[in-house]
Amino acid sequence: MAELTRRRYIGGVGAVLGGVLAAACGEVEVRYVEGPAGAAGPAGAQGEKGSAGVAGAKGASGSSGKTIVVDKPVTKVVEKTIVAAPATKVVMWTGFWRGGNMSDRGTGWTDLTNRWNAGAGDRNITFVLQPVSGQGNNTDAKIISNYAAGTTPDLVHTAYWSGGVYGGKGMLPELKSTFINADKQYAASMDDFFPHLIESSYWKGKLWGLPQETNADLPYTNLAMVRAAGLDKLKLGYTWDDFVEYAKTIQQALGPGKTSGKWAMGHMMNTVVWWNLVYQAGGSIFNGDRTKITLDTAAALEALQFVSDVHHKHQVAVPHSSYYKDAGKASPSFRKGQIAMFYETSASRLVSWAKDIGGLENMYVTPSPTNKRPFVANFGQNTFLFKTSTKQQEAQWKVMRWLTSTEQAAHYAGVTMFLAPRKSVLQDPFYAGIRKKYPEFETFIESLSYGFRPFHPILPSFFGDLGGLLGSAAKDPGTNLKDGLSETVRVMNAKFSKWNTDNA
Repeated sequence: MAELTRRRYIGGVGAVLGGVLAAACGEVEVRYVEGPAGAAGPAGAQGEKGSAGVAGAKGASGSSGKTIVVDKPVTKVVEKTIVAAPATKVVMWTGFWRGGNMSDRGTGWTDLTNRWNAGAGDRNITFVLQPVSGQGNNTDAKIISNYAAGTTPDLVHTAYWSGGVYGGKGMLPELKSTFINADKQYAASMDDFFPHLIESSYWKGKLWGLPQETNADLPYTNLAMVRAAGLDKLKLGYTWDDFVEYAKTIQQALGPGKTSGKWAMGHMMNTVVWWNLVYQAGGSIFNGDRTKITLDTAAALEALQFVSDVHHKHQVAVPHSSYYKDAGKASPSFRKGQIAMFYETSASRLVSWAKDIGGLENMYVTPSPTNKRPFVANFGQNTFLFKTSTKQQEAQWKVMRWLTSTEQAAHYAGVTMFLAPRKSVLQDPFYAGIRKKYPEFETFIESLSYGFRPFHPILPSFFGDLGGLLGSAAKDPGTNLKDGLSETVRVMNAKFSKWNTDNA
């Protein structure tokens, strides 16, 4: 029988090249080597009787072609096409997408998902984005219940403090020991994260998640209203007293807020703003080992008094919401030109809100005020990788390391106008373009140099307690601030102590 050789390419994404060759008399080693084109071969011998039952015709002269070297004669060739396995699916949940409606904050995830699946990521892995839904904003409860039912997604993008919750319940692999230590390139990039962002991704010495983005609450400022009051922009380093005089000058130009409907300041009773003030005064939320709430201090009381004073003594801040509700009036709005300075977080709303007040030329982001130090909390979200099978987790890690790389973090932060978690992002061409286009965003970026992430798994449970205290301070000038603060801290510490005991 004449020697047979056959070579076939199977195209398509993820397909496998070649076939499986086996000899009738046992395994035959075959080695194909592509060489230069050979000369035309002689006419072939008379063919043997073929499968159709007729004698084969005498072979024609061989044509020029690539030389094929075969180590051993092949008496029989069997070719089996190998079909590529379907792509592995990695599913991510994000709280920025609820009920099928993507917020402006979530557009960055749509962008990253599309970039991965268009070829920027591993073609053998399909990256799927889904909303966290079904239990309102209680993402932790949703994730925990799904984990118990065996339906947890592969990755979750949610508040950074949740790492201590999921990790403590055994739902996450510890990232350093499972992936990062063996991934030298990624391990070498860990120092690129801003220190306070990576520090707050640990809990009890274990790294449970990686920073995806962060933010800062600073005063959006309507420069048209500032100019009308004869003032210039505030620069980093101004004090609480400077802030009060600045706001009083703006309010004087606007007229009394309760008659003009316009105010110098808004959103001053916000819990995050108050925490910022506490730290500016030299205080802290927790003690060093995070076993006790330390808000029952002179610094915290000073910050609470400041919030009360801007509302009642100086009358430069929008009153408690009940004031307008009781009067049957709509609360004033920064976007309608009724508030000169309004505390809000970094995001693409900086651009959309600027349009409402006459354009970017009227928008400025005022830096943090200073008491003993400038300070602004950098909250934000982390990406978490959940326990699945070993093979699936390898795919999850490929996606996660890509999402948290400099280029992708820069792209996500640039699209959403959040703050990026890596220092190298500041030199990324895409992010640099956003900074150049929107210089008002620079104040948020600068806040990373004096920011901090307060963190503890139970942190969100305190928002309601502190919100009630701040609401009372803003609503009633007769509120006993010291007693109110002491009682609120007592309630918080009771929760804190129980959680620490239950999760020791």
